Amino acid sequence: MKAILRFCLLLPILSSFAWAALAQQDIYLSNTSFEGQPDDATIPVGWFACTPSTTPDILPGPWGVYQEATEGDTYMGLITRGDGTFESIGQRLPKAIKAKECYKFSLDLAHSDTYAGYSEPIKLRIWLGQQKCEKGNSLRKLISFNTLILKPINLSSTPKKSGTTLL
Repeated sequence: MKAILRFCLLLPILSSFAWAALAQQDIYLSNTSFEGQPDDATIPVGWFACTPSTTPDILPGPWGVYQEATEGDTYMGLITRGDGTFESIGQRLPKAIKAKECYKFSLDLAHSDTYAGYSEPIKLRIWLGQQKCEKGNSLRKLISFNTLILKPINLSSTPKKSGTTLL
């Protein structure tokens, strides 16, 4: 299994997000470690914003978040708020994730204690769609994630429908 999507968010931090179909080739994404110039309200190259009026941050640095990246120099911070609003990003896949095939992925997650505001456990959802930012097929939902230590998590999913875009 090879890394294809490395998703570092800092509420939570996601990194080392790998997709591989069992008995199939790996699917590689662009800029999997979210490399870029650390800055507030900045979308990493190769990704697109999926939430109106709120964008991710490239970290470390902005918002007083200085945790080191697990790979490369930077990672991405996404926030969730007590009023139910949140930030999200997506990317078009180089080839489709097929329905009824099992895909494995791993990610490292951490919650930042220095991001302003909301500090409750979060829900991380991974969606597969046919169009940009479409929530067509829920691949995975993590509930009540609230750890300050970067923690690797291995997951698998067998989508009901095929898709070409991750959210």
